[in-house]
Amino acid sequence: MSELLHWSGFPVITPPVAAEFSLRAAIVFSPNYGGYGPSQGTVGDGHDDYVDVVNGLKALRQISGLRVKARDTFLFGVSQGGFVALLLAADNPQVKAVELESPWPGATEALAWLEAQRLGSLNTGLLADMDYLTTACGPQLTSTWCRRNSAPLREVHAPILLLGGTSDPIITPGMLRATYRDLHRYNPHVQLVFIPGGHAPTTPQAGKVEQEWFARHGLRMY
Repeated sequence: MSELLHWSGFPVITPPVAAEFSLRAAIVFSPNYGGYGPSQGTVGDGHDDYVDVVNGLKALRQISGLRVKARDTFLFGVSQGGFVALLLAADNPQVKAVELESPWPGATEALAWLEAQRLGSLNTGLLADMDYLTTACGPQLTSTWCRRNSAPLREVHAPILLLGGTSDPIITPGMLRATYRDLHRYNPHVQLVFIPGGHAPTTPQAGKVEQEWFARHGLRMY
């Protein structure tokens, strides 16, 4: 059994979580992206992190000789790690289930939602995101950066749990609902759950929802 944990920016809690999964005889791959926590380098974009994860997995398989059975891989992505997990799920049809906690939905998805809002309703951080994405993607959304940092939602077929905080100022409830609608358009096996809290809430209630989700698909976390 394999477990891919994509936990961007939370190095303090990553090791205990990885240890819990390891107790269940799971193969745990839990990267710290460049510039996060103890990792060297600088913080990149979602596509950069995705490339690093793919290369890390290749190196792990070459060094260890591990062989993972089909339909026995689970993805857990938090914040920008949620975007990385979406890219991995789109590339790997053997993925059995995915949890995305307060996930960054990708450039075009986020920009479409931001442009649909009243400017006065957006906080300073979201206005900065909108300005950055508008510049990076260009008026026709054709830049290489924009393409690489957009998730191919129609290609993600594994069951997905979207978990968000009711007061998240970064991945707001409205943005997460839009992500749910767009995923559900191509994939009927998507569930959306909100719990009290801000960005990527780590509470007993969140843990219970996560445990129930993975157990339903064959992985008992604890």
